[in-house]
Amino acid sequence: MASKFVLPIIRRAQRGDAQSQYRLGCIYLDGGEGLAANARTAYMWLSRAAAQEMEEAWCTIGERISPRDSDGDGQLARWYGLAAKSGSLRAKRMLARLLVDPAFGPSGPSGRSTAKALLEQAAASDDAKACRDLGRLLIESPENRAEGDHARQLLARAYEHGLHEVARDLADLHWSRRELAQARTWYERCPQPWDAELYYRLGTLNTWLGQAGNNLLEHAARTGHLAACEQLGLRLATGSAEHRRDLKKAARWLEPAAAQGSPRAAYLLATIYRHRASGAYDDRRARRWLFRAARFGHGEACLRAGKAILRSIDSGGAPPDEIDRTTPDAAAAEFLITAARHGLDAARRELARLIRPIAPGFLAHGDAWSILIGLAKRKDPEIGARVKLGYALGLSARELLAIAPEHCDLGDCFVVSIAGRRPLRRRIVLVENDHQRRLIDEAKALLQRLPERPCEDAAADDFRSRYLKLRLLCRQFGHAQIDAALFPRGRQSELRHDTMPHTHPPQPSHLSAV
Repeated sequence: MASKFVLPIIRRAQRGDAQSQYRLGCIYLDGGEGLAANARTAYMWLSRAAAQEMEEAWCTIGERISPRDSDGDGQLARWYGLAAKSGSLRAKRMLARLLVDPAFGPSGPSGRSTAKALLEQAAASDDAKACRDLGRLLIESPENRAEGDHARQLLARAYEHGLHEVARDLADLHWSRRELAQARTWYERCPQPWDAELYYRLGTLNTWLGQAGNNLLEHAARTGHLAACEQLGLRLATGSAEHRRDLKKAARWLEPAAAQGSPRAAYLLATIYRHRASGAYDDRRARRWLFRAARFGHGEACLRAGKAILRSIDSGGAPPDEIDRTTPDAAAAEFLITAARHGLDAARRELARLIRPIAPGFLAHGDAWSILIGLAKRKDPEIGARVKLGYALGLSARELLAIAPEHCDLGDCFVVSIAGRRPLRRRIVLVENDHQRRLIDEAKALLQRLPERPCEDAAADDFRSRYLKLRLLCRQFGHAQIDAALFPRGRQSELRHDTMPHTHPPQPSHLSAV
């Protein structure tokens, strides 16, 4: 309960007296006269006094009030600015924090430069906390190496003034610069308690510098630290000065890292389980981790996974369980394209077996094709769209008439399937450039706007009708020099109706996008 001394102050503050508001705010800062300390209530009364141009009020806010006590009040930056102009070093530091804190609104380059200037002024007065804040600000987004050197000097000055928590900032700065000895020195000076990342970095630095470090790595790995598990597993797999080679133990450390999504750890696991002399041989696990590493995007794993699928296709055996068994060639293409992007020439050679690339001279007959597409559009929009697809992908007449384009496009490649009397024929055509991609998208958009067929039983008749229309167009445009290899006319027997395929077009396949 408030004392008799403070009751008149409360009444005058409620009536708007600035001096009483200021005095009441100071009482709430520390507590007393029967009132419990409450920084938020103190800020409320101090800000009311400051709004009446009372310098002592905004100076007190600058020295005693933190941003969390203001409940996001937009006037706080104003009071900090006025206190900073009055010479308060703490107010300069707090205003700089507000200017770069996203929680208080976007700052932008101007806010950062203003915060930097405020902290420079405070640091020039040998304020240790300003040196710390300015050093951290410069480290976050250094514009050049000289700025990083300045940050290092500021943080070292703050450490000398007793702010030992900046040892971690200095250590991280040296770590990012690959200055190993200095980084280890500052990591060892970090006050306890250490976190898993610090144990990992210090253990790694000790090992790089030829000192014992596996015990620190193990400490980090026990907490599930991904890089520590991966590093420790790699060292146990290859052997080190501290531990002899132990593949079984290496696998135990690599599994947590692989489960967290590490491509390297998953590939190392696949290699260990595949090695018969490892003491941990398990073909099923090796295959599972290999395909997981491939899905994570590991280049070597993608190459091995793609080759494994191709071997199963060539041998006529069942494809691996880890892929969609209905489209093994698409899965192989996906993995091999990823491996080729990692620069593996072997992947490009394997792709040559699977993918029919577009010939470099394909666009030589662009004018002829454009006229044919125009004719087809006027006579039959669907035929026009399909001819455009044939132009973009180098399809044969039978292919461009039989496929369902909306189900064949996988992004990087186009799966072409033809169902006939013979076994299902499928090949993959690579989409090599933006021009081909644009033509494909235009053709698909046109086909999607066309009305749907009345029933699926008319599929064979639709194919036959399309074929006759296309043959008529080609005869009308017979003077065009269209490359026969890209658009074969077919044998004469194939032009008769009785040899047309009487099966439905291939149903949509659940292919994952490549």
